[in-house]
Amino acid sequence: MNKVTGVLSVMLAVGLLGGCSGEQGNGQATAQPEVSLPALTRISGNLTYSARIALSPDVVAVVQVTGAEDSDDLVLAEQRIQLEGRQVPIAFALEVDAETLAQAEDWRLQARIEDGGRTRWLSEALMLDPASGDQALGDLELMPYRDTAMTSVMNCGQRQIRAGHDGENLVLDVADERIVLLPVVAASGARYEAKGDPDTRFWSKGEQALLTLKGEEYPLCVAQGALPRPLQARGNEPFWRIDLDDQLTLRTPDEEVRELPYEVERLSGDESLIRSLDLGLELRLHRSLCHDSMSGMPYPYRAELTRSGTTHSGCAGDPEQLLQGTTWVVESINSAAPLDGSRVTLRFAPEQRLSGVASCNNFMAGYQLSGEGLSLQQVATTKKACESALMDQEQTVLAFLQGVQGFNINEDGELVLYSAEEQSLTARQAD
Repeated sequence: MNKVTGVLSVMLAVGLLGGCSGEQGNGQATAQPEVSLPALTRISGNLTYSARIALSPDVVAVVQVTGAEDSDDLVLAEQRIQLEGRQVPIAFALEVDAETLAQAEDWRLQARIEDGGRTRWLSEALMLDPASGDQALGDLELMPYRDTAMTSVMNCGQRQIRAGHDGENLVLDVADERIVLLPVVAASGARYEAKGDPDTRFWSKGEQALLTLKGEEYPLCVAQGALPRPLQARGNEPFWRIDLDDQLTLRTPDEEVRELPYEVERLSGDESLIRSLDLGLELRLHRSLCHDSMSGMPYPYRAELTRSGTTHSGCAGDPEQLLQGTTWVVESINSAAPLDGSRVTLRFAPEQRLSGVASCNNFMAGYQLSGEGLSLQQVATTKKACESALMDQEQTVLAFLQGVQGFNINEDGELVLYSAEEQSLTARQAD
């Protein structure tokens, strides 16, 4: 049982946010953190998940602020939201006073959705910094929960997975599938393989991992809230570029290339701050869609570089991360829906490989991303024959793919491909 001390507990009906203060501690002396805390800290955000699964009407969302030590069962604030049929995203907001926060030295927030008292969805524990004021956390991703120890959420391109341990074995939750992998010898990091299936493997090195399922390679998996390495950020007018790896490398037209040490601070699950004290440089990265101001190319991170009090905007990350890790199901071709009962799919894979279903036949191709856009090469298909309407649609699809020049991810998370003739193809992620 968790010890609830100085708890702020709220039971909310649908669409209602609010709170009331609880009791003032348990009367025991507690160490005061060596930080200056505001009189009242507001912590807000939204609970969401990417799976297309409806919540039952009776579920309850629970958001807790606790002490950050694993051995610390101190609950400092709690909000319970009765959903009554409401679906994600679910807004939450807690207000915690300084006296309550002072009962722990560090703080974290974690959220879950309960059904009949059992946890069904769970978020990663997110470290908080109340000393900096109100915490607007944005979207907090939930993953399907099964009772597995030491779980970690990772993003493999567009695919989100959960990795946890059951004894020495690794347990992966990928979409609706649970996979158990056994430890194997590795020269570095920790490597696991499925019993009798060496083509299903997971090789982790720190906050990054390589994942292969049944021979299909996934893009680099990165722990939620961490930054992939190497990572490039860049901006225009004036041009600047930063490469992050073991060192921070800064390039500008008017300076020599500089290689500098740096440190990373996680501000939230979606935002990180990179500092290089040697130049008084700060690079703020936020995981959200960004478009290059000149080419329009989409990137997975927004970037802000601050030097000498001046801030320059830009984008960061690898555009391939927006394409890979999922199967895209085509919903429209030049604004027309595919034929009833037909299926057109696209799957972008590492090493610039594209495959899918063109309508009747499977196809494969190479693709290339440049600073200007996206292009496909050497589109080839199998040779099956289908009814004429389906074959006509397939020819439309293949002709369009050969003329692709760019892509975007729209506000609904759909993939949009563009051709030189101002034609377009729109696809959603498969369930």
